[in-house]
Amino acid sequence: MNNWTRKEFLKASLITSGAALLTRNRAFAIGQAGRSANGDIRIGIVGFNAQGFGHLRNYLPGSPSKLDGAVLAAICDVDDKVLAKGRDAANKAGLKVAEYKDYRKMFESKEIDAVVCAPPNHQHSIITIAALMAGKDVYIEKPLSHKIWEGRQAVEAARKYSKNIALIGTQNRASE
Repeated sequence: MNNWTRKEFLKASLITSGAALLTRNRAFAIGQAGRSANGDIRIGIVGFNAQGFGHLRNYLPGSPSKLDGAVLAAICDVDDKVLAKGRDAANKAGLKVAEYKDYRKMFESKEIDAVVCAPPNHQHSIITIAALMAGKDVYIEKPLSHKIWEGRQAVEAARKYSKNIALIGTQNRASE
């Protein structure tokens, strides 16, 4: 068993989750209407005050951890200070992103292919379901839910909206 530092664990988990989204979408993105011409996956991030800010950095140009083939297209957070923090990070990297305070509005955008969600834990299931219903692929931080019933609803949504992928953050099982 590896004894990883927090930094190593976070890097491995972000690369693994991003790679899963990119691999799946890259196969379908080329030639599909509504997708970007260069085949990049346009990412929207919901909630990025803590764990989500690590995700945000992985989609910024010039970042050492930048994931190839993924472009940060939108950020969403209900807190104006957190939204400003994300805007500032994107601007500093030379990137202009759409901003939302309501994730449902972000999910309506045709400019978003996939969603990375790291809001407070009690919102994970409902945001996962909403993203799938909107036709978005979704990576959601763990835990998926606080109650078994909520988790089952999210699993049912993933089955129902099976053209999209839902990946829950179980990095220790998904990494090398």
